[in-house]
Amino acid sequence: MDAFSLEEAIKAWRKELRKRRQLEPGHVEELESHLRDRIDDLVESGIEAEEAFRRVTAGELEDLDALEDQYRVARRGKKPRKEWEGRSRLFTLMPNFLKITFRNFRRRKGYAFINIMGLAVALAACLLMVLYLRFELSFDRWHDNADRIYRVATSSYHTNGWALGQVLESEYPEVEEAVYLRSESWPVSHQGRHYFDNTLVADGEFLEVFDFPLAEGDPSTALDAPGSVVITEDLRDKYFGDATALGQTLTLRDSLQFTVTGVAENVPDNSHLQFDALVSFESWKQVRPTFENAIDQHWLDLNMYNYVLVRPGTDVDALRDKVRDIYMEKAGDYFRGLNMEPEVRLEPLQDIYLRVNTGNRLGPSSDISYLYLLGGIALFLLIIACINFMNLSTARSLERAKEVGIRKTVGSGRRGLIVQFLTESTLTAFFSMVLAMGLAVWALPLFNHLTQNAFTWGDLFTPAMGVVLLGFVVVVGLLSGLYPAFLLSAFRPVQVLKSGFTSFGKGATLRKGLVVFQFAVTCFLIICTVVVVKQLDYMQSEELGFQKEQVVVMDARRGQSSLSPNQYVTVKQQLASHPAVTQVTSAMATPGRSGWRSILAYGEGQNPDQSLSVEYLPVDFDYIPTFGLELAAGRAFDPERPSDAQSGVVINRAAVEAFGWDSPAEAIGKQVTTINSLLEDPVLGVIENYHHHGLQHNIQPMVMVVEPQYFDYYALRFDAAQGLSGASGMIEHMRSTWEEFFPGYTFNYFFLDEDYATQYNTQSRLAGIYGIFSGLAVFIACMGLFGLVAFTTSRRTKEIGIRKVLGAGISHIIFLISREFLALVGLAFLLASLPAWWFMDRWLQDFAFRTEIGAGVFAVTLLAGVLICLLTVSWQSLRAATMNPVKSLRSE
Repeated sequence: MDAFSLEEAIKAWRKELRKRRQLEPGHVEELESHLRDRIDDLVESGIEAEEAFRRVTAGELEDLDALEDQYRVARRGKKPRKEWEGRSRLFTLMPNFLKITFRNFRRRKGYAFINIMGLAVALAACLLMVLYLRFELSFDRWHDNADRIYRVATSSYHTNGWALGQVLESEYPEVEEAVYLRSESWPVSHQGRHYFDNTLVADGEFLEVFDFPLAEGDPSTALDAPGSVVITEDLRDKYFGDATALGQTLTLRDSLQFTVTGVAENVPDNSHLQFDALVSFESWKQVRPTFENAIDQHWLDLNMYNYVLVRPGTDVDALRDKVRDIYMEKAGDYFRGLNMEPEVRLEPLQDIYLRVNTGNRLGPSSDISYLYLLGGIALFLLIIACINFMNLSTARSLERAKEVGIRKTVGSGRRGLIVQFLTESTLTAFFSMVLAMGLAVWALPLFNHLTQNAFTWGDLFTPAMGVVLLGFVVVVGLLSGLYPAFLLSAFRPVQVLKSGFTSFGKGATLRKGLVVFQFAVTCFLIICTVVVVKQLDYMQSEELGFQKEQVVVMDARRGQSSLSPNQYVTVKQQLASHPAVTQVTSAMATPGRSGWRSILAYGEGQNPDQSLSVEYLPVDFDYIPTFGLELAAGRAFDPERPSDAQSGVVINRAAVEAFGWDSPAEAIGKQVTTINSLLEDPVLGVIENYHHHGLQHNIQPMVMVVEPQYFDYYALRFDAAQGLSGASGMIEHMRSTWEEFFPGYTFNYFFLDEDYATQYNTQSRLAGIYGIFSGLAVFIACMGLFGLVAFTTSRRTKEIGIRKVLGAGISHIIFLISREFLALVGLAFLLASLPAWWFMDRWLQDFAFRTEIGAGVFAVTLLAGVLICLLTVSWQSLRAATMNPVKSLRSE
């Protein structure tokens, strides 16, 4: 049998006693003291310790309930209150709690400012981020049948062969409706002017499957008849002003007459389908008279967007399995001959904007990973601000401990103290929220610029945002105040009122840990910012293989149809007549813009089933010299050899490698053939690889041909020595040329270097967001560090005075105070480095050409962290170090 241990028995008794709700830690300790006194008396009278413990706990005190009642009667001279009475009393004390809170704010203005400002900045950032996330997550969810609508995709494409929609609707009973869409760039003529609005060709079921309500017209019939067009309210106002639009006539494609059969409400921004006009599918069939006859033969013409509405209760996974192999079932021999096995996919409507990231889109797109990233950064900012509150509250625990001790001595219970401290933290969060609203409104234009949105201050003051703000106040108030409240309310009056009482060592360790966490997050964001900026700089400064400076491009896509194929030469000659222009070329696409991508081709010596995807780019004779492309073998197109326009291609080095030829020289004279009989021509020359697209992408095989009917752009290289007057005169010359050859069309032009840089808009926005949020994290962390340093120096005032009397210099005092915090920043840097490297290394994998992270990134981050810490700490350290020692020694 184990020997009796009095201490173990008392420990178990104390643990049982603490379960009583009505007893608080201070009360339990007083009862324990009473218990020990009675046991000591019995032991002194000759009774064994085990028997004494049993008598005191079971005999004289009887049970815990009686013990509790006796204690409360003895302590307060009245019957114990019921639990609900205690809670009611807390509510009656709330005005007093508020009064004490405001008094503490007035007495400790600096402490209150740091907490309120830090939380306000974090809350403002979170508020703007919630606004953005709420908008991004709302895409396409407002359709009544959103959960039953799926987009049909073909392998890595979002478009389909013409026959697929018909097969789905006619052969699969799970499909209730199939919708056909095409994107067309048809000019709209009205009152002598030509407009190019975002036009979709849609069948009659489109307005019934999707919820795009009509302000005028009948959605069930608006798109049924040939010659029907539905326009948006903006287009109605643009074309007809205040007049009624229904029944009005518009001219499309310069000669087709269309009647307005409906006016749709403007398309919401949170829709991946964007349009200004809807042309009936029956009209498009008339434009393409062979469509009905050839539809079954065009499985590879991936030009149709199909959406399906499935019936309620459909097992979509089972339907996916059934439709996956339609292409191979219907035209398997054809695709096997091309060495292809396309599959059909069903993409939920609600996932299209955020979770589907391949091309051929009808509207905007994003990436869910960016939302996770931005939401995580905003959450970290809020956590950092809450850590500031907790750190400063626990750091001031010695000062508040005496307050707690006095209050407990005069009768305050722990519950009341907890409510008091939570009241302070909640009011701090409330004041921060009010300030955060003002900061959010002030920062909204910058936020719109970063996110390329058009939020207004009214979006911040909606009922939903009100609920979010209320949640912020409650969560932040509890999160930042709960630990300090329980920590401070647990102080024991007897201990805290002793002159030698100091803060718990455990509290100091926690404070250091929170500081490390703050600066680890800050270092993580700084590393990410430096890497993003470095990658962006790399992409903008890397040698591209062509000359993009001093080139201005006239965009003639929307007017080129008014020219005959050979008139482009006349336009070029007119543009070249200005003295500032040194070279002119025309093409289907300039660097940074796409030719025909995914054209299947094979080289001489290959079988058709070895065909590969190339970019097909119609250019004129001057394209290669105008952009400074370098020849690796052979020659460029020669205007003195008109036959080059009928037979001959120029390819890049990537195409030589893809076609399996050993060298550019070997490629000269070899045939290049496309699957769709677009060409079968010999190679005239091979150019060195150049970055036609941004450095996010690998350099793809490219085939250049001379085909004037596809020339949409005119690129002019100009002499920078002409200065601004020469450049402005050249633009006016371009404008007059435009008006001569493209009357009625809107003049459009751009500078090539600026247009090429737009491919990096996502990276530029990310760099800006990282930079701003990193700056906010640094600001909030520094505010907390400043408060901690101020408190530390105030607690060490006498020590600093003594050291100065003994001969310590100012630099020694500053180093003494700073070294602890510098060590914490160093530890934070070490903890942040590996996760940041892993995260950014994965991010860089998305770029075909990328920079190296390198040791310099971490050196810059460490240096920045040290400088931030020194700048934050030094002012308070210098102030303490230069204080008169006599004054320092009197301060305590």
